[in-house]
Amino acid sequence: MDYVCNNTSEPGCRRSSHMAQPSRPPPGWKSHPTLLCLKDLDERVSSRLFLASAAHSPWGHLRPSLMLLEYSAHGIPWLMGTCSLIWFVSDRDSEAFYVNLLLALILDLIAVGCIKAIARRKRPPANKNDMFVTVLMDMHSFPSGHVSRVVLLSCIVLYLTSLFGLFKFVFLIWCLALAASRVLLGRHYVGDVCGGAILGLIEYYVITGIFWMNTETALAFASYFTTFDSLHGGINEVEV
Repeated sequence: MDYVCNNTSEPGCRRSSHMAQPSRPPPGWKSHPTLLCLKDLDERVSSRLFLASAAHSPWGHLRPSLMLLEYSAHGIPWLMGTCSLIWFVSDRDSEAFYVNLLLALILDLIAVGCIKAIARRKRPPANKNDMFVTVLMDMHSFPSGHVSRVVLLSCIVLYLTSLFGLFKFVFLIWCLALAASRVLLGRHYVGDVCGGAILGLIEYYVITGIFWMNTETALAFASYFTTFDSLHGGINEVEV
């Protein structure tokens, strides 16, 4: 056992490790007792659910499949895919839909980035640094950007498209599975996932209530960045 003394100048005297200064609570609003209590509860509950955070975890054999789910909701493929659809689709109403979808995805990225910059919650210790194409804000955990994106996309698909019911059901299952995978992989705490889901719902109602453009406005907006007339013949009756 280490000898503990108050006079560190005394020969042979060493401080015990438990004499180190305790970590300070976060400043400002982050130190509110209720918030700290919820944070502690969230971390304790979540730590029991990191079942696929590593290959040796209880559900480690599911990790590759869960990471495929992660890739399916990554922002870059969705942005690139939506831009491609805007460029190549020939139906004006569909063009307008994808322009609005692109705007929604961009607004989601901005909202998530701003909130992460304010909250600055660290990712769980169980998280592995093996995520695909990350940026600076991805080092923070709250809210889950993947979850906010899939909730926003699922709401748009469920309520704003005429897709067959089975495809809408697939989107719903994808949304729920993706949300669960964020915790199982150890990427996020449960609170981060709940925050991402709430953010996605808020984004849907704000975007569709304020920013969603009609066909003519959306195409006029897009015309500032590209020329649609030279590519599209203007077929108007194809449903999204």
